[in-house]
Amino acid sequence: MTEEFEENNKQKIEKFLESKKRIREIKFQLLSPKDKIEYLEEQKKAQRKIF
Repeated sequence: MTEEFEENNKQKIEKFLESKKRIREIKFQLLSPKDKIEYLEEQKKAQRKIF
């Protein structure tokens, strides 16, 4: 039963992450071209901080 529970949780987490990713994609599509450029520049800066 715990294996079923863990597998069910894993599937729920994957669905959640997938929907979160999808929401980000939709929000990005709704941005104006100027806002898209700013967003992408912020992403680049954030990636540089990580590495």
